[in-house]
Amino acid sequence: MTAQPEITQRDLRTRSKEITDAVQGGQAFTATRDGHRVGELIPLRRRRRFVPRAELATRIHGRICAAVVSTGRKPRRRVTDLMIAAVAAAEGLPLFTTDPDDFKGLDDLITIVPVTRPETRHDR
Repeated sequence: MTAQPEITQRDLRTRSKEITDAVQGGQAFTATRDGHRVGELIPLRRRRRFVPRAELATRIHGRICAAVVSTGRKPRRRVTDLMIAAVAAAEGLPLFTTDPDDFKGLDDLITIVPVTRPETRHDR
């Protein structure tokens, strides 16, 4: 980790705009008075202007579970399916499923695309 540059009380007074601009740009400083460290000037954390996809998927998962409960079903029995649906919704993707009935009542939250199960050897 690199050391923060030190600035004197005089520097703060005479170069306040330059120093404030540097802090706003992410630079941190250690303020000194008479050669002694007295404090730090550090940038404030910037507010996030976006919601990470994982957080968005978590929020959508909550809404999906609430929708399942409102239809009288229990989300616990289909937790993995509902997580997959939440990730698809967060990514703006449709959910392709062979069991569209598992997702009844979620039409406002995600696009459900029914597909037929492919035939396998043991189905013959």
